[in-house]
Amino acid sequence: DLSLKPVVQKQALQLYASGLGTLVLHQEQLNYVNFYGYLQTVIDNQLNTILQTLADQGLTESTVVVRTTDHGELGLAHGGLRQKMFNVYEECVNIPLIFSNPLLFPAARQTTAYATLVDVVPTLSSLCGIPKWKWSYLPGKDLTPILTGAASTVQDTVLFTFDDEYAGQASAPPFITEPCHIRCIIHKDADGEWKYARYYDPAGVAAETYEMYCLRDGAGNAVDPQELDNVANSASPNFAAYAAKRQELAQLLAVVEATRLAPVAPP
Repeated sequence: DLSLKPVVQKQALQLYASGLGTLVLHQEQLNYVNFYGYLQTVIDNQLNTILQTLADQGLTESTVVVRTTDHGELGLAHGGLRQKMFNVYEECVNIPLIFSNPLLFPAARQTTAYATLVDVVPTLSSLCGIPKWKWSYLPGKDLTPILTGAASTVQDTVLFTFDDEYAGQASAPPFITEPCHIRCIIHKDADGEWKYARYYDPAGVAAETYEMYCLRDGAGNAVDPQELDNVANSASPNFAAYAAKRQELAQLLAVVEATRLAPVAPP
């Protein structure tokens, strides 16, 4: 139910239907998600060619392989949304990030620690022994302590951004209108795990809208893992209960935007 969500998500449904076709029948929906699954096998085969080539050339042990992707696939969740656009849902932003090397990481390890794409360059720089002063001005974090098991996390807040207002269209409108640019933090603290986003118009004409979810409580128990209740909408039954936390996260988002959207001046 998108009724309490930012309006641009409903507009995205129209965009999908216009550009990709409607998926009304159950078999059509199955075909869509199965096709996406098939694409994973195609990419896996391409990646296997690279890995086998490294092995054939004797380069496996001297190579760090990083596997990730640019975005997730909504797969018709949240009212039929597809692909990636105009949302901050877990299906979109929670993507694989895998570092592998048989000497550095001889045993498989999984983690729930936060990481983002801007962390890749600092992490590779650290793994390759590049002096920290050469990359410390970058906004990303060094994930090496997590990879080696020396630490369980290196950050409790990450930033997600979305700025593709055209989204495959020649112009916007017809389907997409402002506010459709997104700044979102995902954050853990003693109170739980949170997601807070503002949808805004860079021109400052359209009023901002907001989205907020309590994913887990302070004990780690699931509260709203499917992100159904937007507690930043005044029509939510839990709107008043989260007033203080909403203000706290809004202030945190402002700080993160001011400090992480661009590198600081290099030394």
